[in-house]
Amino acid sequence: MLTSKSFGPFNLPKPAIEGISLGALAAALVLEMLPNGVILWWATPPGKPPKSTMYSYFALTPFGYAHFSPLITAVLTVAMTIFTVIVMILGTRAAKSRNALFVCLIVTAVISACPVLYGFKYVTVIGVFITLLLALSAIFRAASNAKP
Repeated sequence: MLTSKSFGPFNLPKPAIEGISLGALAAALVLEMLPNGVILWWATPPGKPPKSTMYSYFALTPFGYAHFSPLITAVLTVAMTIFTVIVMILGTRAAKSRNALFVCLIVTAVISACPVLYGFKYVTVIGVFITLLLALSAIFRAASNAKP
């Protein structure tokens, strides 16, 4: 029977699992700073090829053109990174905060996947990796929460 004590990568000490979660958040934060994370498509005259421009997740231009999810994802990732460090420092005294952190990570991962709602041409490879890293962080946060 598989349990959290005997299953694959979760057979690690709690600080190591929390460190992996923090590492995934840090990697997502680095990817969000890159200038190729968000793509905006611009209208062109008929017969001309479509024009696109790439931006960082922290850029305000996509937000100004009603592409809200990248900036919200970036701000929440920064907040979750800080929150994770605080929870790691507090240790066992932050049991309720750990659950809140897990829920916020899930919400951030879902918001990160929202550009798909505009169409797949609004999704970049960097955006996919950011979503996967946020989901990975949430999975390891859940594993950390399950350990006594």
